[in-house]
Amino acid sequence: MIFLDSNILVYATGIHGVGDPRTAIARTIVSADEAYVVSVQVIQEFYDRVTRGRGGSPALSRDEALAFIAQWRSFRVEPLDLDLFDLAIRLEARLGYRYWDCAILAAARAAGCHTLLSEDLHHGQAVDGLRIVNPFLEGPAS
Repeated sequence: MIFLDSNILVYATGIHGVGDPRTAIARTIVSADEAYVVSVQVIQEFYDRVTRGRGGSPALSRDEALAFIAQWRSFRVEPLDLDLFDLAIRLEARLGYRYWDCAILAAARAAGCHTLLSEDLHHGQAVDGLRIVNPFLEGPAS
């Protein structure tokens, strides 16, 4: 299974422009017939990012964002709970990443994923059997 970070979902919306190569890559990823996993946190981050915009990118309306979220909810959604929080805290202490990045790692591990697609962490790093891949550097992972 492959875990998707919120940045993959944001690029898939096209809010950075259809000319941005990351848009095409992200759209290819989310439309593939794969066993994808996201977490509640990823959906929350996606909603926050696309409904308020950042860095000059246009924001989506609430209804547009919710339409995308309906698509993302077709993926397996890893819930937030205290076990996930505890794992994220342990990863934070061990790895030195920010808590929110560790919560993504924890959710991916809890879901049994072998790959985490994200542009925010160290490409090629393995964390307890979970490989971090920036798909914008090497294309979609499987």
